[in-house]
Amino acid sequence: MVKKSDGTDLNVARSRKIGLIACNIALILSAIVFTLTYTAHIRNEQRETRQDTFISAVESMKQISRNYVANEQGYVDDWAAYITSRSMSMYEALAYIRTTNTQSDKYAHIVDMDSFEAHSTYIKNDSDSVDCYKKMADDDLATYQLFISNMKKMFSGSADASILGKYRVNETQTTVVSVGSRVTLRNSSGAGNKDY
Repeated sequence: MVKKSDGTDLNVARSRKIGLIACNIALILSAIVFTLTYTAHIRNEQRETRQDTFISAVESMKQISRNYVANEQGYVDDWAAYITSRSMSMYEALAYIRTTNTQSDKYAHIVDMDSFEAHSTYIKNDSDSVDCYKKMADDDLATYQLFISNMKKMFSGSADASILGKYRVNETQTTVVSVGSRVTLRNSSGAGNKDY
């Protein structure tokens, strides 16, 4: 026997289908929202981890740089104190530094702060002269004038730190960062001492 549908069974069946479809859509949307939220959370955690790693690396490098500069400053201060205590001439001071410096890529410059003429432990073509400081002092470029101003502050003892910025030394064909210390040398004429 076949039962005739009066329309209510169709409406119920339709309602169930729509309900199932709505539930499926809700489940799919929930899964999508959950996935997007979880992915965003993971992405944020990874970003924070990378940021923490980067900050730690920068802090470590900063500490390594500070230690390196402090060590270099120690060498320079020791050289200056010894040279001053022995009342060495320019020639003797450069010879002493050449002898005690064990790093072949490290050079010392002794700069006359009145004329900015400089002599170096580096010798090229039988000359120990270095002209980069004089060139910077004679140039009106703001960067050079700031550099020379920092040198003068270091010399007078009014600088916060005794480190000079990055600059190029043409004689050695290198770009360097220098630390400095005041040193007193005996004049070659024998008439008194001069600070460099």
